[in-house]
Amino acid sequence: MSTLNTYNLKSPDSANTNLALDASGNVAIQAGSASAPSIYVTGDTNTGLYSPGADQIAVTTGGTARLFIDSSGRLLVGTTTSNGAQLEVNRPQSVATGLSALLSSPQFSITNSSNWGFPVGAVFKTPLANGGAIVDNAAIWAEWSDTNSAYLGFATRNSGTIAERVRIDSSGRLLVGTSSARANFYNSTGTAQLQVEGITQSSSSISVTYNDNGVGGPVVTLNKSRSASVGGNTIVSSGDALGNIYFQGNDSTEFVEAALIRAEVDGTPGSNDMPGRLVFSTTADGASSPTERMRISNNGTIFLNATSLTDGANIQGANAYVGWRFDVGSNSDTLADQNTALCSSVYTSTNTGRATSALLLMSRAGESVGICPLIKGYGGAGASPSTATLQFLVSHNGNVQNTNNSYGSLSDLRLKENIVDAESQWQDIKSLQVRKFNFKNDAAKTPLLGLVAQEVEPISPGLIEQVLQADGTPDPEIPKAIKYSVLYMKAVKALQEAMERIETLEAKVAALESA
Repeated sequence: MSTLNTYNLKSPDSANTNLALDASGNVAIQAGSASAPSIYVTGDTNTGLYSPGADQIAVTTGGTARLFIDSSGRLLVGTTTSNGAQLEVNRPQSVATGLSALLSSPQFSITNSSNWGFPVGAVFKTPLANGGAIVDNAAIWAEWSDTNSAYLGFATRNSGTIAERVRIDSSGRLLVGTSSARANFYNSTGTAQLQVEGITQSSSSISVTYNDNGVGGPVVTLNKSRSASVGGNTIVSSGDALGNIYFQGNDSTEFVEAALIRAEVDGTPGSNDMPGRLVFSTTADGASSPTERMRISNNGTIFLNATSLTDGANIQGANAYVGWRFDVGSNSDTLADQNTALCSSVYTSTNTGRATSALLLMSRAGESVGICPLIKGYGGAGASPSTATLQFLVSHNGNVQNTNNSYGSLSDLRLKENIVDAESQWQDIKSLQVRKFNFKNDAAKTPLLGLVAQEVEPISPGLIEQVLQADGTPDPEIPKAIKYSVLYMKAVKALQEAMERIETLEAKVAALESA
């Protein structure tokens, strides 16, 4: 400072200058400290302004530094150390924790004390370009939603327009793409804590992506505890719903359930033991709530339109699944997995459930099931379930039986073209070798009559059924089969030829006898 025309003020007991006024009217004072600021109010010497260092200014109250403006123009509240932000607020909290402590002594507060119903918040502004106009880019604000409730809103700029994108309403619901929470779900009986709403598929979608060079994938977890408090752990019970996925459609007034996938506890749970089932439900035409259609039980049993078996053979031993049962009754169409217990009882009169069995498929792989059939069909015109009789049977050994000994193929003239007389089958039938044999995997070594495919193929290749691979060559793993139904027609043609020869011979014999 120039000493020309400078006025220095000193305290009587000090040789140092406390205040200097130069010829330009500039005033210089001592730097001071937090406990003894350079500028203070009379009678309060530890509250005022001071400079803690070059190019810095600070405010102290009660001898404690409170606010700093550092050499970079950063405003620091409650701290002298900057982390790089232009505004930093630091208030150590060493005793109370949680929301109540924050509300009683907040670090930062934006307040509108004069007008009710107006928002308070912050707007983030940047130039459109270097040196360009300053525009609103984003905003965060709080506003009353009614006389004693408030929401928190978030807005961003897109294509020149800043608009609200997310809201946390007074009930804690997170609203994305909407500012008004819906309460017309489940026939106007419920709402949801997370609501995403839009007018395009992308604006109405939720995505979870997991990036990792491994086999893992993203996870969505639905959890249930019987605890009545948040964070509690209380064991669930059999039948409890663990999670639901609802599919609902709007009927012009409210959203109505169309389908439901639900996970339930399927048995008695215990420590590290949680048996479960999946239940699939759909809403029938004319109804407003879904009805269970299928379930997968804890042991893998599948039920269609039923929750249990109805024939008394409801034994679901571990890994004893050997087939499927289709029940077609007056009130339900049931599909349920069966085991060997049903197999052993299907022929007995005590198995009353057989009366409603339209089709029963069983596999004997690895099981000793005696005479268990592969397919059974029951029916009878006007028959009740208790009086229906066996109509059709495919035995475990492949034999087929029915009550009227009738089977056939579609043979309507309207289905056929290129109709000509068949050529002679005499030589083919004559060349076939009828063999006596048994199958290698038949423990009983049951003797059978029939043909051998490899012997038939050179004589009549059209009689051989061969499964082909993708390249058109025969599959060596699949055994060859003979089309016996076609062989029957060849035999009929050969029989007709034999009849003609017999009739010719009979005519010749008659002529000779009459001569």
